[in-house]
Amino acid sequence: MSWAHLFLIIGGGGTMTKFEKIYLMILILDLLVQIIDLFK
Repeated sequence: MSWAHLFLIIGGGGTMTKFEKIYLMILILDLLVQIIDLFK
């Protein structure tokens, strides 16, 4: 699953529940933290 696909789901995810969107946001934030840690 690509980043663009994730953002499409979040942006146009009318069929998604609020919980699913929150879960996806947490996953993305977690990924960002890991990426930032790599560059430290």
